[in-house]
Amino acid sequence: MFTFNLSTWVIKNFVLHTLLSQKCEKLYFEINNAQIICIQLLNQDNLFDIIRVMCKNVIRLNKCQNYKLNLLGFFNIDAKFPLRFVGLLATHAVVLLQFALNK
Repeated sequence: MFTFNLSTWVIKNFVLHTLLSQKCEKLYFEINNAQIICIQLLNQDNLFDIIRVMCKNVIRLNKCQNYKLNLLGFFNIDAKFPLRFVGLLATHAVVLLQFALNK
């Protein structure tokens, strides 16, 4: 019973972390697209001043801020996060197995 609950919990968390990572990666991609569009707009000659200021602000914010979502400063939530999570679980499983086999 305990093994079933634990495996269900691990699978549920892995699926949730994968979905979260996928959505965050999509957000990062869209932020980069916004910066590329702003750079292209700034290269045009017939641009309104308000749009030019907005594009410069978008580029400036992307340069100076780390917009990646992080988990209490320990992990950045990106496409690599599920792999790191599985690695963390495997490491803990090995350590627990070592303690269990030493008895």
